Amino acid sequence: MNNLNDILSKSNKDILLEEEYEFERILFNKRSKRLELYFKNDISAIEEQIKTELSALIPEIAIVLYSKKSTVKQCTNEFIQNLLNQYNESCVACIDIQNIMIDKNSITIHFPYQMAKETFENKGLHSRLKEDLLKECGVEFKLNLLYEQKLSNDDFLEKNEKEELNTVRTVAAAVNRSIKKPKKKESSLSYGRKIKGEPQDIQSLTSDSYEAVIKGKIYNVESRETKSKKIIVIFDINDQSGATICKLFLKPEKYEEIKELFTEGNSLKVMGNMQYDSFSNYNCIMVRSIESASIADRRDLSPDKRIELHADTQFSASNGFISPKALIKELENWGHEAVGITDQGVVQAFPDIADAVNGKNIRALYGMEMKLLEDYIRIFTKKEEENSFNTFVVFDIETTGLSSRNDRITEIGAVKIIDGKITEVYNQLVNPEKNIPPKIVELTGITNAMVENEPVIDKVLPEFLDFVGDSILVAHNADFDTAFIFENCRRLSISWSRSFIDTLALARALYPELRNHKLNTLTKHLEVKLENHHRASDDAKATANIFLKMIDFLSEKNI
Repeated sequence: MNNLNDILSKSNKDILLEEEYEFERILFNKRSKRLELYFKNDISAIEEQIKTELSALIPEIAIVLYSKKSTVKQCTNEFIQNLLNQYNESCVACIDIQNIMIDKNSITIHFPYQMAKETFENKGLHSRLKEDLLKECGVEFKLNLLYEQKLSNDDFLEKNEKEELNTVRTVAAAVNRSIKKPKKKESSLSYGRKIKGEPQDIQSLTSDSYEAVIKGKIYNVESRETKSKKIIVIFDINDQSGATICKLFLKPEKYEEIKELFTEGNSLKVMGNMQYDSFSNYNCIMVRSIESASIADRRDLSPDKRIELHADTQFSASNGFISPKALIKELENWGHEAVGITDQGVVQAFPDIADAVNGKNIRALYGMEMKLLEDYIRIFTKKEEENSFNTFVVFDIETTGLSSRNDRITEIGAVKIIDGKITEVYNQLVNPEKNIPPKIVELTGITNAMVENEPVIDKVLPEFLDFVGDSILVAHNADFDTAFIFENCRRLSISWSRSFIDTLALARALYPELRNHKLNTLTKHLEVKLENHHRASDDAKATANIFLKMIDFLSEKNI
């Protein structure tokens, strides 16, 4: 039985084939009841018909047809990756197009994770891919599945450099030669049997990794004696891909022999089992062997070094971790000429940076990252739709502290201005129902004895609001004074709000040449009388006269 006609002749139907379709080979799997027919010629034109007839002839057998197509698809990396993507399996998601290598009739796929390779094989995707390639490309490929660790940054750069132009390769080689350092002599100290396996990335470890081999720098080293008189050593190890905790138990004499291995920052190769530690309730490597290892320092291989203009140190607001001295040391080793320090909202790193760059071949560019809260001067705050600019109440308050929620008002002073003239004055001490701090007494001159028999804010505030009426409020640093008024209204369930003008912001806009714009500075500049500074009534009168002079100044400028 060498051709298709011999098989179809067993069928009850009369099927006439225009040409001979010869078999290259026939395979039958008894266990899976699968029949594979390999044709020497192209059967794509009648493939469906053949399947239908053969399935009717032997319904209990799965039929799979292969043929050398007259027009086959070219087997490329992109084509193989598209086939893999059609399988819709998580284990193929990690296969990059650069991890597929084609050599004549052999295809090699490199998996970055051991688990992905095992899943690929266990789900039968190995056989499925071979079948699809034979069906689509007409070639029976030998398929090799390999697991290899991810290339490190240095290895990746080295691999790319070999594929670059000769000029780039020459420059990179020259840079590499210029930064080479003599290798440090590795310590001969070790524990357990010799580690033969190649290290794997820590990030690829699973909870059941057996005899896992990792290599990295250790930190957070801790050792203590157990009840059984053994020494337990716990440390973290980092290999840039991730970090994990390692734990081992040693006899005291063995610990004394190899304790130098556990120095912070040492590079170690570790072999052990990843398992759940019921005592500490986390997964860790139970160490069986340890050796000293060498890890190449990170290097900047670019011939033209960049300058980092936005470096954050450990002093920055939750977005920097490196110490200033460590940062400068690392960048100098990389050959960088300068670095911009831009911690968020602070300059605490500047002294340490200055010390670190002293005498070094790197200079610091000092800066700070700040947030722009308001890019305009807010002089008038509108709280109402309609405002009359004929009547103003200039007021000032004295308090027990700076917090409108936690502190209390001790005095309210106010001056009413109608049509540019002072018409009324209001002044009232307030019992804050709490002790006035000594520093506040020293500043304002208002003592606890002075307010002991005065009315509380529940009585005073309604009187003050009646005095204000429909007037626009005016105050120096108005956000502070109005915050206390609005907070006490809220506390007393009084629905009340007024628009207000800040003479501090207005003074900054009108008199930018002044060193500062405090109330006493403005009174001297505008020749306004100020007596008993930090008493509400006197400060309110001085602020009112300053405000009137500002209005006159604006009128002269036709503003």
